[in-house]
Amino acid sequence: MRTSIIAALVLLLGCIALAEPAEARQSTEACPLGVPPMKVTFPRDHYSGTVGDPIVIVVSVKPPRLPPGFYMTNLVTRLSGPEGGTPEVLSGVPESTITCPVPGEYIFRFMVNLVAKSSCAGAKSATLAEREITLSISE
Repeated sequence: MRTSIIAALVLLLGCIALAEPAEARQSTEACPLGVPPMKVTFPRDHYSGTVGDPIVIVVSVKPPRLPPGFYMTNLVTRLSGPEGGTPEVLSGVPESTITCPVPGEYIFRFMVNLVAKSSCAGAKSATLAEREITLSISE
């Protein structure tokens, strides 16, 4: 009987914990990532270029200096584009370079992240900005 009561209590407490809003659960995280106030902007959504010529896409980061222990990454993913070759992508912050091997319209997703080594070992990250960028490539 006592075991049944304890099991029921554990189950009830688990259900209450799951019913908490996500914000409440995140605020009790042991090692939260304290994201400093930052603004990431993209100058435009469309670029034009020619086959084989690199296109440089620059993002603006304010403030330009990061606090100690933080760094930024830019994940560039090809969403669509013509068949016949894979674009060469060199991603970074503030500059990313894309060289397209065949003419056509390409769409890429840019995701700028702030990363920090946490005090609990490992790393934490937060996405600061996401944007789809279109490249129109001619012969």
